[in-house]
Amino acid sequence: MTDEQAKLWRTRLNDLELVRQAAIESPLVELPETVTGNNKIFLKLESSQAIKSFKIRGATYAMASSQAELKKRGVVADSGGNHAQAVALAGRELGVPVTIVMAAAVPDNKVEATRSFGATDGSFALDTTPPTFVDAKKKAKRLAGWDEAENLPVDPENYPKYLSPYDDPDILRGTATIVPEVMTQLEQREINQINSFHVPIGGGGLIGGIADVNAEQDHLFSLIGHSMDGADSAARSLHSDAPATISDPNILAEGLAVATIGSQGHQRMLEGKIDDIYTSSVKEVGQAYVWYIDHVLPVLGVDTGDSEAVWNNLPELSSMVAVSGMFKYLEKSGIENQTHVVLISGGNINRQRSQVAIDAAND
Repeated sequence: MTDEQAKLWRTRLNDLELVRQAAIESPLVELPETVTGNNKIFLKLESSQAIKSFKIRGATYAMASSQAELKKRGVVADSGGNHAQAVALAGRELGVPVTIVMAAAVPDNKVEATRSFGATDGSFALDTTPPTFVDAKKKAKRLAGWDEAENLPVDPENYPKYLSPYDDPDILRGTATIVPEVMTQLEQREINQINSFHVPIGGGGLIGGIADVNAEQDHLFSLIGHSMDGADSAARSLHSDAPATISDPNILAEGLAVATIGSQGHQRMLEGKIDDIYTSSVKEVGQAYVWYIDHVLPVLGVDTGDSEAVWNNLPELSSMVAVSGMFKYLEKSGIENQTHVVLISGGNINRQRSQVAIDAAND
């Protein structure tokens, strides 16, 4: 590590301390069995966060790094799930007024989960009147003073800050705290190097932040993103000068179902910071679920004979996309006897959609 890299690493550790105001140090679980090619796997369980998602890191950093300003301005966000819950919780912990705009189509359980994390002192508001996700986004941006052409107001201090789920530099900076946390956890186990880091990719906020730290430190690991058939704007954009748009994204893995990858994530692709992106079929994702039930849940102490316990401990489908892609990466690369990390995030599982993938594995 050069002097400059050491300086940058210290700032990343400082960022980690900032997000500790609402985000825990999530477990890094080592699987006792090796997989394809005698490779060792670690699972980074961001599903252990209070909101069950890494999203709490970005939301907390975005508010904590400008806390004095945002206590006056507040923030507004649109989301159908984890980002909404993250903004609500971070705002409550940091004393920042929060307005969440949700589409009327968002399931009641996600609306109530978001409400449960919000402050109860009158500084939290939840609007579920917009009929569609597009309408919700437009309304949130209008509340932040953006015009129809998405130009920011000339007097932003008089409006709440619009906080994108994945296309805001502060969101990326917060999610990047996963890297120093993982590396510290590995060093405590006397493991000083990993070969690859695997993450699901939708809008690109998660992989974009990780990519920045990895590049600063001269490529600590190969960074591999993972998408699913029909929700693969990122994969189609990897070698494209402009982000690719999917007209009707597959919503089976709703956390990945964006029409167009965000500009921040795509910029990291153009800069060569993302090594590759794999795309899995629904059947392959279902096979990953079966593997997770058979080989991971017992390590976590879950009785796999208890179906309710199994469902309560399965992550969202987007995480299984990363697991499936990790196996494809190992098979294609032929790598042996290395160490790999897979990020597991999202515990607000849609059982019906996950069952579709599991059933496909048996066809």
